[in-house]
Amino acid sequence: MSKAGKPHHAIDWTAPITLEEVPEAGRHVELVAPETVLPAIATLAAVNAVDRLVAHFDVSHRGDGLRVAGRVEGKVVQTCVVSLEPLVNEISEEVDLTFSPSLRDDAEEIEVSGDPDERDPREPMIGRAVDLAAVAVEFLMLGIDPYPRKSGAEFETRTAGDPSEPDRPNPFAVLEALKRGQSQG
Repeated sequence: MSKAGKPHHAIDWTAPITLEEVPEAGRHVELVAPETVLPAIATLAAVNAVDRLVAHFDVSHRGDGLRVAGRVEGKVVQTCVVSLEPLVNEISEEVDLTFSPSLRDDAEEIEVSGDPDERDPREPMIGRAVDLAAVAVEFLMLGIDPYPRKSGAEFETRTAGDPSEPDRPNPFAVLEALKRGQSQG
């Protein structure tokens, strides 16, 4: 996630939360994307439709910033890559991010180790706020299957010598006949 704290400009939906709005004990936030923004989210996500986007976040203080943990759930309509028919996919993505106001938006790249168990690096806050709607949209998009396939949909494959395939003349048979004709003459 490159700029999760920054709102998506193509979508007219924001839910900023500032450091000052989060009590010491933390705060639970539930977001439901309004129906009016779902088409814009579908366009951004390159899917046929987004029918639902809901996020449940627990926001707490971590160091000088905020930790956002929870789950993003959604329902998207895509096109099956095999049958080209519409396909409904349910999405459920876990979120666990830490945002820091001390990171500048244009900061140099953060070094990341190759350890897959290591937590993701901190994300920059925009000002002293995190746009939870932008986090929800980005995690919905991360959960979208890039190659959706309907249950039971399979590509038809044929192998050479398949008995169901009619016998076709070898396209090189003409060349073979010419070669034989030249060697005899």
